[in-house]
Order: sequence, then structure tokens, then C-alpha cells
Amino acid sequence: MGDKSVCFYCRKSFSFFKTKRRKSCPEYKGEVFVYLHRFRTPNKDDVKKWAVVEYLKDNRFFYQHIYEEYEYIGSNGIAKIRSGYAKIPETMKEVKEFVDEYSKPITDSQPENNLQ
Repeated sequence: MGDKSVCFYCRKSFSFFKTKRRKSCPEYKGEVFVYLHRFRTPNKDDVKKWAVVEYLKDNRFFYQHIYEEYEYIGSNGIAKIRSGYAKIPETMKEVKEFVDEYSKPITDSQPENNLQ
């Protein structure tokens, strides 16, 4: 299973392996976006799910691993602990909350982002 080139105009995805990456949609000839193999293409007629995927794309989330973190106050001070992967949203309400929570500005004390 390889990564996917996704065309938002056609609402289709095309699997590829690292050596055969598509740069344009074979049907529409427009730009495609590359997603990791974890991405599951919504049905072509499911406009609401495609809107969620496009909202994530517009906010620079490409179905990479994002960790949920919480702070633990122990005897040595505050520590951040990763508790697992965040659930990818499926509705517009969920996606807006997701983007608000996981697109925090980067600071010197923060890792570059929550990517693996």
C-alpha cells in the first residue's frame, strides 16, 4: 500500500509508491495533493466528508500522526506525556475543534509540531 495523490476537483485518489508519484490528476489534469497511506478516500458523493478533508488540507493537516498530550505535575515539575494518537475528525464541527487544538503556534519550548 502506498501513499495517495488526491484530486479535490474529481474527488478521487490514486495510490502510488514512492517511485511513481503523480503530479497531476490523470482525468482532470489539475493539481493533486499527496497524502500518507493512512488517508481513506471518502465516497465521491459524500460532499460533507470531502469538505472535512479539504478543511484539513487548507489548515496543513495531511493525515499524519498527531499525538494527544497532557501535562503531568510530578515531584520533579511539569512533564508532557503523549497518550496516543488523536482521532481524525469526521464532521465540520469536529474538524474546527481539531484544528483549533492541534495548530498551536510553535515556540522555542515546543517541539516543531506533533508529527511523527
